[in-house]
Amino acid sequence: MRKSILLFLLFLGLCYFPIFLHLDGLPISAFDEARPANNAIEMLENGNMFVMQYRGEPDLWYTKPPMIVWLQVVCLKFLGYNELAVRIPTAFAALFTAILVFWFGYKKMGSMTLGFFSALVLLTTNGYVGEHVTRTADPDTLLTFFITIYCMMYYLFLETGKRKYMYAFGVALALGALTKGIAAFLFLPGLLLYTLAVKKFGAVLRSRSFYYTIAIVLIPVLGFYLTREFLNPGYLEAVVHHELGRRMTDSIEGHSGPAYFYLKFIYKKHFWPWLLLIPVALICMIRNSKEMNRLLLMIVLTTGIYLFIISMAQTKLFWYTALMFPLWALFVGSAIDRIYKFIQNFLPLNSSVTKGLYTSVFALALFFIPYKSMINKVTHERTTFPLNFHGLFLKKMQNKQKDLVMIDGKYNGSQVFSMRCYNKKGYNITLDSVQNFQVGQVALFCTKAEIDSMRHYYRYDVIEKFKTCVTAKITERK
Repeated sequence: MRKSILLFLLFLGLCYFPIFLHLDGLPISAFDEARPANNAIEMLENGNMFVMQYRGEPDLWYTKPPMIVWLQVVCLKFLGYNELAVRIPTAFAALFTAILVFWFGYKKMGSMTLGFFSALVLLTTNGYVGEHVTRTADPDTLLTFFITIYCMMYYLFLETGKRKYMYAFGVALALGALTKGIAAFLFLPGLLLYTLAVKKFGAVLRSRSFYYTIAIVLIPVLGFYLTREFLNPGYLEAVVHHELGRRMTDSIEGHSGPAYFYLKFIYKKHFWPWLLLIPVALICMIRNSKEMNRLLLMIVLTTGIYLFIISMAQTKLFWYTALMFPLWALFVGSAIDRIYKFIQNFLPLNSSVTKGLYTSVFALALFFIPYKSMINKVTHERTTFPLNFHGLFLKKMQNKQKDLVMIDGKYNGSQVFSMRCYNKKGYNITLDSVQNFQVGQVALFCTKAEIDSMRHYYRYDVIEKFKTCVTAKITERK
């Protein structure tokens, strides 16, 4: 027991750096991260918990359910208006996912080292720890957490027949659907195929808990969608337009790619170098227990069918792979654990000290370079997108200039979020059309379009420059 506690505490310490280090270092990103962040600020200020708003109007562009926004509202309330407050729910979802992987390997598959190694694989997976997932305020990490829960709970239900696992499956699925809508259901075809493969389909249909679980999922999910439509007519039409089916048939906002789009990312970056151990895990299935092989079969079917679905969709976004990686981490962790135990059989490990030393040396040899690489990645995070530079510049200025006007970017949520946060700190930042600026005002502008507009309408004296951003005092109108 003492050994497992010490290992778990070590594991929690290892979680801190990839997930939490410099979490608020970058400004909120302009679109998918900024939109729910602004929704959360407006929800906190207006008290409307069902109709998300952007700049005072019902938001029919970001049509996903508000689970991540609800969590951000709580954090904004207690931590203030800042990047950390809106990213903390994502970070804790990542932490809990890593803990879940550790727990499942240890408590349910019977190997503490399997859980430990699997969780370390997840923490050193580039496609999981990074932009749009664990390091930003997007809903994808929270969705990944709920999907990982429901896949594990469903597997345990089929293994044990215990109703509590079916109910846990239903709760996790409902919470996932309240996080990102239809995306939460994309692992269900694989679970259905797995149920057929292990010949448990009839048992599931005969289980009363299965029908209760349908209600557990449908009541809150349909309840939200119908309530939102009642309060905000046209919402369901917007959901159909933005989410249901359109991503399969159309390339939304230019996010396209060939059928091998995700395979390329997985091979080149997202799951490297752990991809090399997948063949080892498949070979190990020859000698695995039946229980372990059923788990690995579940992982192969659920993630394989999910990967096929997103590969056939016309809209392709690199972070869609993240949903698979906790399960893949277990898959690879099983191979690492087999290698670890195979080597252990040839060593004279006669005491807990020598066993602990061996475990430490093995883990360091395998994980030191990937973990160090991940810390370097987190430490040197950069944004190269000019739409995000307004917030970056304001961080750098820190009270040098509090009265500012910015060109209204309309859909630049990063700019809007930064304005709200700094005005809460005592700044006086406004957004306006460039034609409405006044002589004597100090303007902050960053993008090429903004710079061109300022040069077209005004003469100005530059006060400070940073990256492509400029603060300048307007001296006269052209």
